[in-house]
Amino acid sequence: AGVSGGTALAALPAEQRALASRLGLGGDAAPRFRITVSLDEALLGAATPEAGGDVGAEVATGLRRLAGLGEVLLLAHAGSDAGEDAWRAALSRAGVLGEATAEDGTPSDAIPAHRVLFYERPEGKQAFVRQVAPQLHVDGDEATLDTLARFVPNMLQVGPTGGRSAGRWRCFASLGEALSGEDRGGCGEGCCGGGDGGAPAS
Repeated sequence: AGVSGGTALAALPAEQRALASRLGLGGDAAPRFRITVSLDEALLGAATPEAGGDVGAEVATGLRRLAGLGEVLLLAHAGSDAGEDAWRAALSRAGVLGEATAEDGTPSDAIPAHRVLFYERPEGKQAFVRQVAPQLHVDGDEATLDTLARFVPNMLQVGPTGGRSAGRWRCFASLGEALSGEDRGGCGEGCCGGGDGGAPAS
């Protein structure tokens, strides 16, 4: 059994504590939170490394901020070994990958390479998330979020949205916006419960 989310929060520095609270992390949790992030085109804001794109600085910074809260697992589509290699190379260039523990023994904000998980079909990604049971899942695909809504207590949609969440998750234009706590601008009626960017309806 895990310790309470309050214990996990209390162990974090003040800035990270505020970020965790803003993301809705709390309740029952391990000593550090578990977070899954789907690295799709919507979240990257560009083509994926498998398709010749790269991981931008804003996304890299956001991933490291999340890693400061606990165990982050990155989910990426790859249809071949070459695709997996392209992802690892891009994440390394962006400064995302590294040792989970700093030289002084304290947790770092890097993500170990073995926490990058690859899938070929959306069902594989969904199965990964259900298996690891995160406290937070970040994704750009509405169909995936709709499937996982029964199993994950907190979810964020990053990127364009068709507004199907009905308040079950929060929508943001970018990962940086999601972590800053700013409401999604210009979202329109029906987006994440009316586009307020706030907590899901109870």
